[in-house]
Amino acid sequence: MRFNALLLAAAGLCLVPAIAAADPAIDSWLGGAKTSVEHRLQAAGVQTGDHMIDVSVRVDSDGRLSNARVVNSTGSRDLDETIAATVRKAHVDAPPPLLSGRALVLHIGVSDTQLAAIKAGHSATN
Repeated sequence: MRFNALLLAAAGLCLVPAIAAADPAIDSWLGGAKTSVEHRLQAAGVQTGDHMIDVSVRVDSDGRLSNARVVNSTGSRDLDETIAATVRKAHVDAPPPLLSGRALVLHIGVSDTQLAAIKAGHSATN
C-alpha cells in the first residue's frame, strides 16, 4: 500500500487515508505527536486557534520531525519561520513502521487574533 501524503492535524491529528482507525499504534502515536507539537508551539509564542496552516514534515525513524516547511503562509514570514523551526525541534516517540520515513502534513491551528495583530503591525510600519 502506498501513501503519498498522510495528514496530521495539530489541533486534531487526523490521518488520511483512514488507516489510523484500523491501527491503534498509529492513533496512539498521533496523540503523542499532537501533544508534543502543541506544547512546543505554545512555548514558542504561537497561539493556537482556528486559522489552519499546513506544514510539511518528514517523520524520521527516531521520532524527529525533519524538513519542516510551511506550505500555506500565515502572511508573516517571521511567524512561518517560527512555526517551521519549532516543528523541526519537536521530537516525538519513534513512529510505527508504517509512518517511519514518510512525508506528512501537519495542520496547525493558529489564532486569528495573533494573525490580525501581526498584519496590523505590518500595516503600521508601511
